[in-house]
Amino acid sequence: MSADLSPISLSHQLLRLSDYDSSESQEEADYQFTVTAYNWAIAYLVSMSIDLVYMTTSSTWLRKSG
Repeated sequence: MSADLSPISLSHQLLRLSDYDSSESQEEADYQFTVTAYNWAIAYLVSMSIDLVYMTTSSTWLRKSG
């Protein structure tokens, strides 16, 4: 038997352990928040990757031209 260790599953397990009576709308809101948070995290990582590539290529170009 393997345990599901995804963040969504873990949060729902913690809610069950604390005897929190979650309704279907609360679970949907939690899921939407998690998806939104992951999307922002991915957008941030893409943005930082673009910045890193820009800084690396511009510094290499400056060294070659100067």
